[in-house]
Amino acid sequence: MRTGSIVLLASAAVAACASSVVREPPAPLAEFPPAYDVKQAWSTDIGASSSKGHLRLTPRVSDGVVYAADPQGRVSALAVDSGKQIWDVDLHVAVGGAIGIGENLVLIGTRRGQVFALARDTGKQLWTATVSSEVLAPPAAGGGVVAVQSVDGRIAGLAVADGKR
Repeated sequence: MRTGSIVLLASAAVAACASSVVREPPAPLAEFPPAYDVKQAWSTDIGASSSKGHLRLTPRVSDGVVYAADPQGRVSALAVDSGKQIWDVDLHVAVGGAIGIGENLVLIGTRRGQVFALARDTGKQLWTATVSSEVLAPPAAGGGVVAVQSVDGRIAGLAVADGKR
């Protein structure tokens, strides 16, 4: 009985200590002058948003043009200084990864393992190729080759001119 009383008393003491948590208040924030005066230059709607999955559809900027895609295959080119639309194309496909740019191409990878190559200046579809599985990473182009990584861990090298391996 004495051992039970000691255990009970020790448990009560531990519980009492745990219930009175001492928290230090946060330190006040330091005041500082802003280093830059940031203002939004423009904003525009580029299409549908994604409520499924964790897509990272990152726009690309090159030579004064912003290239962006929505998850349903709408691809747009916008003037970086004004947001004015240069061209807009609807591929009607489920885009899986971000836009790639290189070799005067805008490259789009899809969830069905397709790669679309569009002309940078007009958005005209130049070719389509199929790779081994879903494309989540942005395709890259250089040296006459379009490199595409798919989710199965494979990388395909496609010819810039026609998308053939």
